[in-house]
Amino acid sequence: MSCVAYAPLERCTPVEQCRKKCLNNALTGVISKHSILRNIKLFIMRHDLLKYLSFQGKHDKPGYTYELTTERIENIEGRLHLFMREQMPFLQFGYSIRDLADDLDIPSYQLSAYLNREIGLNFNDYLNQFRVRYCEELMQKGLIGQLNLKGLALKCGFSNRNTLTTAFKKFTGFTPSVYTRNILSFRRSSSLAGLRPASE
Repeated sequence: MSCVAYAPLERCTPVEQCRKKCLNNALTGVISKHSILRNIKLFIMRHDLLKYLSFQGKHDKPGYTYELTTERIENIEGRLHLFMREQMPFLQFGYSIRDLADDLDIPSYQLSAYLNREIGLNFNDYLNQFRVRYCEELMQKGLIGQLNLKGLALKCGFSNRNTLTTAFKKFTGFTPSVYTRNILSFRRSSSLAGLRPASE
């Protein structure tokens, strides 16, 4: 049986619903046969366009699997590593994957696919990894001065002390405070060792 002729309207597909409505209108003399065909054609074109746009929009959705070619992977890798090393965008508060994609002139869905599949990190962890390394360098060089955790967090691109502590422990295994104490303890031990007379 034809959906247009017999099935209840709510059970029909959108295109079939359109056909059935047009047929009913034609039977009651509301519109002409020419208008029916034109309306059905326009509806089908619109329906197909929406399906296409829906498919295209998946590229920007989290979890979408996008296959990168070897050539594209190497291109993104080279540009990304150079930019991160020279420009240090991770120090900017609120820096997003769209910001990075715009700076590199790379579609955000390709950049996300590269980070997830080739590096194995999401964008936040990728950025925090650089922030933690920068924080470690400041600590090891004794450049944090009198900064408290909040000041250190802001200096390294974190939004607050809690995000700094969480990320720092995730990538180093220590909290910033314990890490700093270990560095100071190591320096004191090294200094004392240097002061001891050489054994004869």
